[in-house]
Amino acid sequence: MKLLFVVLALIAFNPLPAEEPATQEFRIDAAHMTLTLPRDWIKMPEKALNNIRQNVQKLSPNIKSNYAVGFAGPKPPSNTPLTLLLVQVLPMDLTPEVFLASAQASRKALAMMRPDLSLKQTAPYVNDAIGAVVVPGQTQKGSSGRSYTMPTSQGVITLDVYCPTDGAEKTFEAVESCFKKISFTGGVQRNAKWLEDFEAATKAK
Repeated sequence: MKLLFVVLALIAFNPLPAEEPATQEFRIDAAHMTLTLPRDWIKMPEKALNNIRQNVQKLSPNIKSNYAVGFAGPKPPSNTPLTLLLVQVLPMDLTPEVFLASAQASRKALAMMRPDLSLKQTAPYVNDAIGAVVVPGQTQKGSSGRSYTMPTSQGVITLDVYCPTDGAEKTFEAVESCFKKISFTGGVQRNAKWLEDFEAATKAK
């Protein structure tokens, strides 16, 4: 989640290599999950994902990325931001309290490093239908993002979505519809108590 603000600063005009259209269903072993996406999305080549990892590291050396896989939406018009979905597998010790503190620290750090972005963020909220905490963000450069933090019995998965602000609601609606169909493997289950603890921690602030 905390990388939402960092990646928003990076994706505006980064091209991806051409790829054949991917199939609809993707198994992500590192996250113990199967993800369904629209047929016109592609799995990002490892080289493109590595470029994002490296750019995040350069922009914010103190933030460690845990990207397991990335996907890209339909090819956008030239000179517009890409539509990306990045999946991270985070440590099991990411508690709701640590999550909230990290979100606040990351937002302040990026605001200081990149004041030109004029980053806007609304309060995080729980989407019960998806089983995730959602953190929305937007920059003045035409990029919007939503980070979906999904706690499970084996740790925490974050799905970060970035897209052009123009048409963002349609993109988020389509992606969230897919997130409702996520299935887990190997006996992994959603962690409803983590979400309850998050709501309690938010009210205590």
